[in-house]
Amino acid sequence: VVVSRQASLGYRAMGRRWAVGLPLAVGLAVCVGLEAPKGQCADGVVQVTARDGRFAGQFEVAGRWGGHPWYKGTGSAVIYFAGSKWIIGTTLGVRDLSNRRFAWREHPSLFESGMLWENQVSGRADPVIKVACGPPKPRVLEQDVAESIALFKTGNDRHLHQFLGVYRVTSQSAAGRPVYKLDQHGGFYLSFNEATQWIVGRESDVGTASGFAYLPLESEKPIEEVTVPTDGVWQIADSQHKWHPHADLMVARGTGGKVEVSGRVGTNEHINGVYQSYEQLCNHRFVYEKNNGEHVLYFMPKTQQWHISAKADVCTDSCWAYILPGTDVTIDDPEHAFGQWHVHGGGDASFAADPQVTLRRL
Repeated sequence: VVVSRQASLGYRAMGRRWAVGLPLAVGLAVCVGLEAPKGQCADGVVQVTARDGRFAGQFEVAGRWGGHPWYKGTGSAVIYFAGSKWIIGTTLGVRDLSNRRFAWREHPSLFESGMLWENQVSGRADPVIKVACGPPKPRVLEQDVAESIALFKTGNDRHLHQFLGVYRVTSQSAAGRPVYKLDQHGGFYLSFNEATQWIVGRESDVGTASGFAYLPLESEKPIEEVTVPTDGVWQIADSQHKWHPHADLMVARGTGGKVEVSGRVGTNEHINGVYQSYEQLCNHRFVYEKNNGEHVLYFMPKTQQWHISAKADVCTDSCWAYILPGTDVTIDDPEHAFGQWHVHGGGDASFAADPQVTLRRL
């Protein structure tokens, strides 16, 4: 840095800022440090969280308006200061209550967290709308990540069919969580957003609060949790874009469907057969029921094992057979367990490995 001979550059510990002023020996005891203008981020980028996808996402500084920086988002979305308000809208400089304004807040600071934004559409304070310096770091939390997530329903609502099915993990991330894409119909994505919601929408909705259905992360759950929760009530949007709770929409880790167990001869050979997933879950995974209705296949997380037992013993440690995972990775589908099946020998006998027992997906 270059400073004139009469001035000095020093750090003010109390104010936590660098300041330029005259040396104290000259008689000037206090000087004022240089501060960034209100509403200005160091990298010129702000991140907006909102249910309306037109105004959610990144905005970049595009110039100055009304003595403050203004920001340009995707499409015609802008953020600017007019009069005494910060405004999120579609036309720079509009002050009146018109359809060109989405939200506003009467405060000189764009980032003041103690005051909610007013939603122009609802006419009420909207706690979802948030503005912060951004973008957030593009990282995925290093935790247990499901390779696939299944959305299914337990009722008869046909409105849900369009986005039901198996979502596979992609290389994308949003708000620190993996993004999933629907296998069958394409076009639908499951992602996390800064409002702590898992939401189903189109590709343009990834990471935003816009979509067809969303599951809020319950307040008692740790924010670091990566996996889509299998409990909680989903909210579904109707044709009027209003949200309604929908208890029939469920989540499971894995893909479900049909699997076949074969190869057991002798004691407990009744474990052989075709198993179909159904609406019951055990430890966030599908429970598979044998076609006789008396046997079930399910996952036990404590031992990372898939068990076959009587239906009455589902989700317990009691079983006729189990498979060791053969890996330290959490297994969401039974066919991915690469260990050996162990089958009980009956009576006072113990479990013994049986390399002839196999499981395959149908």
